[in-house]
Amino acid sequence: PEQAPLLLDGRQDTRWESETVQRPDQWVALDLGQAQRVAGLRLALGAEVLAYPRALRVEASLNGSSWQTAMEPIEPVPPLIAYARRPRPLTLVVLFPELRTRWVRLTQLGQAPARPWGMAEIELLPPFAASPAPCGPGPGWIGD
Repeated sequence: PEQAPLLLDGRQDTRWESETVQRPDQWVALDLGQAQRVAGLRLALGAEVLAYPRALRVEASLNGSSWQTAMEPIEPVPPLIAYARRPRPLTLVVLFPELRTRWVRLTQLGQAPARPWGMAEIELLPPFAASPAPCGPGPGWIGD
Protein backbone atom coordinates (compact mmCIF):
# COMPACT_ATOMS: atom_id res chain seq x y z
CA PRO A 1 0.00 0.00 0.00
CA GLU A 2 2.76 2.48 0.80
CA GLN A 3 4.14 1.99 -2.74
CA ALA A 4 0.86 2.99 -4.45
CA PRO A 5 1.74 6.73 -4.70
CA LEU A 6 4.74 5.72 -6.83
CA LEU A 7 2.27 4.86 -9.62
CA LEU A 8 1.43 8.55 -10.00
CA ASP A 9 4.77 10.25 -9.33
CA GLY A 10 5.62 10.81 -13.02
CA ARG A 11 8.85 8.81 -12.81
CA GLN A 12 9.86 5.63 -14.67
CA ASP A 13 12.61 4.78 -12.15
CA THR A 14 10.20 4.18 -9.23
CA ARG A 15 7.61 1.43 -9.12
CA TRP A 16 4.79 -0.29 -7.32
CA GLU A 17 5.11 -4.05 -7.00
CA SER A 18 2.93 -6.77 -5.48
CA GLU A 19 4.27 -8.31 -2.30
CA THR A 20 3.96 -11.83 -3.74
CA VAL A 21 4.16 -13.53 -7.12
CA GLN A 22 1.25 -12.91 -9.47
CA ARG A 23 -1.92 -14.69 -8.48
CA PRO A 24 -5.60 -14.05 -9.17
CA ASP A 25 -7.42 -11.20 -7.38
CA GLN A 26 -4.44 -8.96 -6.62
CA TRP A 27 -5.58 -5.37 -7.01
CA VAL A 28 -4.55 -1.76 -6.66
CA ALA A 29 -7.05 1.13 -6.47
CA LEU A 30 -6.41 4.79 -7.16
CA ASP A 31 -8.42 7.67 -5.70
CA LEU A 32 -8.41 10.50 -8.24
CA GLY A 33 -9.58 12.98 -5.58
CA GLN A 34 -12.64 14.01 -7.56
CA ALA A 35 -14.80 12.58 -10.33
CA GLN A 36 -13.41 12.95 -13.82
CA ARG A 37 -14.00 11.59 -17.30
CA VAL A 38 -11.66 8.75 -18.28
CA ALA A 39 -11.47 6.68 -21.48
CA GLY A 40 -8.32 4.63 -21.00
CA LEU A 41 -5.02 4.31 -19.24
CA ARG A 42 -1.34 3.73 -19.83
CA LEU A 43 0.52 1.27 -17.61
CA ALA A 44 4.26 1.88 -17.85
CA LEU A 45 6.24 -1.20 -16.86
CA GLY A 46 9.56 0.57 -16.44
CA ALA A 47 12.65 -1.63 -16.49
CA GLU A 48 10.86 -4.76 -15.18
CA VAL A 49 9.16 -5.85 -18.40
CA LEU A 50 8.37 -9.35 -17.11
CA ALA A 51 6.22 -7.91 -14.30
CA TYR A 52 3.39 -7.21 -16.79
CA PRO A 53 -0.09 -8.33 -15.64
CA ARG A 54 -0.93 -11.79 -16.98
CA ALA A 55 -4.66 -10.93 -17.02
CA LEU A 56 -6.19 -7.61 -16.07
CA ARG A 57 -9.63 -6.17 -15.33
CA VAL A 58 -10.22 -2.40 -15.05
CA GLU A 59 -13.06 -1.12 -12.87
CA ALA A 60 -14.38 2.31 -11.96
CA SER A 61 -16.32 3.76 -9.03
CA LEU A 62 -17.67 7.12 -7.99
CA ASN A 63 -17.71 6.21 -4.27
CA GLY A 64 -14.99 3.56 -3.81
CA SER A 65 -17.47 0.83 -2.87
CA SER A 66 -19.75 0.20 -5.89
CA TRP A 67 -17.68 -0.81 -8.92
CA GLN A 68 -18.51 -1.07 -12.62
CA THR A 69 -16.35 -2.86 -15.17
CA ALA A 70 -14.64 -0.41 -17.51
CA MET A 71 -12.70 -3.11 -19.35
CA GLU A 72 -13.49 -6.80 -19.35
CA PRO A 73 -10.56 -9.00 -18.37
CA ILE A 74 -7.81 -8.90 -20.97
CA GLU A 75 -4.74 -11.06 -21.35
CA PRO A 76 -2.00 -8.86 -22.76
CA VAL A 77 0.28 -10.54 -25.24
CA PRO A 78 3.67 -10.92 -23.56
CA PRO A 79 5.81 -7.91 -24.44
CA LEU A 80 8.87 -10.09 -25.01
CA ILE A 81 9.00 -9.77 -28.81
CA ALA A 82 8.82 -5.97 -28.73
CA TYR A 83 11.39 -5.85 -25.94
CA ALA A 84 13.74 -8.32 -27.66
CA ARG A 85 13.72 -6.24 -30.84
CA ARG A 86 14.74 -3.12 -28.95
CA PRO A 87 15.15 -3.20 -25.16
CA ARG A 88 13.40 -0.15 -23.70
CA PRO A 89 10.64 0.68 -21.24
CA LEU A 90 7.27 -0.62 -22.46
CA THR A 91 3.78 0.67 -21.81
CA LEU A 92 0.47 -1.18 -21.98
CA VAL A 93 -2.28 1.07 -23.37
CA VAL A 94 -5.86 0.10 -22.50
CA LEU A 95 -8.81 1.96 -24.04
CA PHE A 96 -12.43 1.64 -22.93
CA PRO A 97 -15.71 3.53 -23.40
CA GLU A 98 -15.70 6.92 -21.71
CA LEU A 99 -16.93 6.98 -18.14
CA ARG A 100 -17.04 9.32 -15.17
CA THR A 101 -15.20 8.04 -12.10
CA ARG A 102 -13.32 9.05 -8.98
CA TRP A 103 -11.74 5.65 -8.31
CA VAL A 104 -9.98 3.26 -10.69
CA ARG A 105 -9.22 -0.31 -9.65
CA LEU A 106 -6.91 -2.66 -11.55
CA THR A 107 -7.30 -6.34 -10.70
CA GLN A 108 -4.65 -8.83 -11.78
CA LEU A 109 -6.39 -12.12 -12.58
CA GLY A 110 -3.58 -14.28 -13.96
CA GLN A 111 -0.67 -16.22 -12.50
CA ALA A 112 3.09 -16.00 -12.83
CA PRO A 113 4.71 -18.39 -10.37
CA ALA A 114 8.10 -16.65 -10.42
CA ARG A 115 7.17 -12.99 -10.96
CA PRO A 116 5.44 -10.28 -8.94
CA TRP A 117 3.06 -7.86 -10.64
CA GLY A 118 4.56 -4.42 -11.00
CA MET A 119 4.23 -1.08 -12.74
CA ALA A 120 6.30 2.08 -12.82
CA GLU A 121 3.53 4.52 -13.68
CA ILE A 122 -0.18 4.79 -14.46
CA GLU A 123 -1.53 7.58 -16.62
CA LEU A 124 -5.27 8.02 -16.97
CA LEU A 125 -6.41 9.07 -20.44
CA PRO A 126 -9.15 11.66 -20.84
CA PRO A 127 -11.64 11.04 -23.66
CA PHE A 128 -9.97 13.36 -26.17
CA ALA A 129 -6.56 11.66 -25.67
CA ALA A 130 -7.98 8.15 -26.14
CA SER A 131 -10.43 8.78 -29.00
CA PRO A 132 -8.08 8.88 -32.03
CA ALA A 133 -6.80 5.34 -31.49
CA PRO A 134 -7.10 3.53 -34.85
CA CYS A 135 -7.53 0.07 -33.32
CA GLY A 136 -10.49 0.91 -31.07
CA PRO A 137 -11.06 -0.27 -27.50
CA GLY A 138 -8.73 -2.88 -26.08
CA PRO A 139 -5.09 -3.34 -25.11
CA GLY A 140 -1.86 -2.76 -27.00
CA TRP A 141 1.86 -2.32 -26.26
CA ILE A 142 3.95 0.69 -27.21
CA GLY A 143 7.62 1.43 -26.66
CA ASP A 144 8.81 4.66 -25.16
